[in-house]
Amino acid sequence: MKKMHYYLLLMIAMLVLGGCTEMNQTKTSDTTINTSEQTEQSIASATAEEQTEDGFSTLENNNPTQERIDYLLDKAMYYYWHGGDLKENEREVFAGLTLKGDQEVREELLKQVIRLDPVTTDYRRSLASTKVINNKLDEAVAIFKSVVEQEPENYQALVQYYVYAGLLEGSFDETVYKKMETLNKAQTEKFKDGFERIEAVRKREVPIAIKEYEDNHLFILLGYALDDEGQMQETLNNRLEHALKLLEKNPTAKIIVTGGVPKKENTEAKLMHQWLIENGIDEKRIIQEALATDTIENALFSIDLANELDFSNKITVISSASHVRRGKVLFETADRIINGQLHLQGKPKYEIDIIGEPDNEELIKTSTEQERLVLYRDLLRIEGIWQYPNLQR
Repeated sequence: MKKMHYYLLLMIAMLVLGGCTEMNQTKTSDTTINTSEQTEQSIASATAEEQTEDGFSTLENNNPTQERIDYLLDKAMYYYWHGGDLKENEREVFAGLTLKGDQEVREELLKQVIRLDPVTTDYRRSLASTKVINNKLDEAVAIFKSVVEQEPENYQALVQYYVYAGLLEGSFDETVYKKMETLNKAQTEKFKDGFERIEAVRKREVPIAIKEYEDNHLFILLGYALDDEGQMQETLNNRLEHALKLLEKNPTAKIIVTGGVPKKENTEAKLMHQWLIENGIDEKRIIQEALATDTIENALFSIDLANELDFSNKITVISSASHVRRGKVLFETADRIINGQLHLQGKPKYEIDIIGEPDNEELIKTSTEQERLVLYRDLLRIEGIWQYPNLQR
């Protein structure tokens, strides 16, 4: 009996101890889970606080290199398209450095990228392109030169150096051009043709007169940025008035209206289309191109649309006189890029001319050095040498 009582007590003791152990394990496990969650919440809270106070410095300290680079590049591209809060960036990104504008923000962002990765030359080329936009041509040329010295076989960098050094110095370096030919003769010949067309159009006075064209002519009207409320600005209204007179003078002509940067659910093409209809032009004569975000895309997308239309093979590009020379160079280049193979098979090139809305009397008669720089810059872009490699043409 005593023996049975002993074993019974032993079993009860074991059960009690086992239960305590299980409870302890459960408690320990629960504590571990809670501690882990608290740690994650604490880290998240601290990170959020640091990001609020320090902006990019938190990202630099706590993220892999490529993530930091991508973040800075995304920020730079945001400023390219939208601008931003300068004061916020002075506080968060640049430790109180006084910034003068969106362009300077882009420069500083790209400098930070280069500090993180001083080897990848695409980032330096992006910085140089920003300096071109900011009218710091001497600084841009120095950067392009350093890239060419580091990568002598980098054809795109060599072309950029050739063009911008030539514009800065007033003459183009034949030695650099021969190097371009050695690296890529076929593409260099295309650039040579483009350079010659730029200089030819610069010598021409921009035509502004309203005149008759042969039947089934095609006009292409270039858009202009809408205001913050998504409405047309004076520049675009003036272009439309000029286009309307041409359409009234040429009742068999069609018109492509091109421009696709959205503002308040509107695009330039949409509003131009509406305006022309409201002013008496048959909707069947108007073709919308509502995707283009700049003059290069105006050219590429409109030529692609023109291929689907039945017209006389003659195109007149309409824009402001201060802008339309660029239109001629880019549309001719777009025709070659899109239809080059068809040209070899016998398709005739489009005959492309221009007409300007007289916004600037000086630029009707002569082309400035600033316009020359933009003509060369955009020729490079449409030919595939992006201002911001792999990011933005």
